[in-house]
Amino acid sequence: MDTAGRRQRPRKRLRAPDILLIVLAAAALVLLLFRLAGVRIYVMASSSMEEAISVGDLVVVTPKSYDRIQPGDVITFAADPSGQTVTHRVIAKNEAEQTFVTKGDNSAAPDEPAVPGSRVVGVVSLVVPGAGELSVFLATLQGKILLGLLFAIFVVTVLLIALCRGKKKSGRFPAEK
Repeated sequence: MDTAGRRQRPRKRLRAPDILLIVLAAAALVLLLFRLAGVRIYVMASSSMEEAISVGDLVVVTPKSYDRIQPGDVITFAADPSGQTVTHRVIAKNEAEQTFVTKGDNSAAPDEPAVPGSRVVGVVSLVVPGAGELSVFLATLQGKILLGLLFAIFVVTVLLIALCRGKKKSGRFPAEK
């Protein structure tokens, strides 16, 4: 009872499946909002930007207009019409041709040819060291098998818990002494 003499309802406790569902829904919402805002997430696949960005780092790329990109910015761009992306630093900007000269920090020479502004996906706004390694692993056969096993274990656990609670409520569960 509360101070006014009313009966209080018992609070429901969040259980692991509820918490997992909330976390997954929140992550999906964040990713959807990122996508709608034009933000892209990539995993660094080469060592061309080492020391600044290592293989397996996750990079968050936000859209930025040609005018706002300056030498020193790290950009992600479509290297060719197939859509293969490259993340390198801008070392020069050609206003007349609307292009960028780029170079990987770990590369000896600038990239050829210059990158047209129209191929720029955006500017790297965040680097999360090592965070991409998990997604790279999950894309492999072993990662998919592990993910499937973890999901199966989770489902079986939830079902066993529900089964035990059902038996306990129905009285078919052995009484504890």
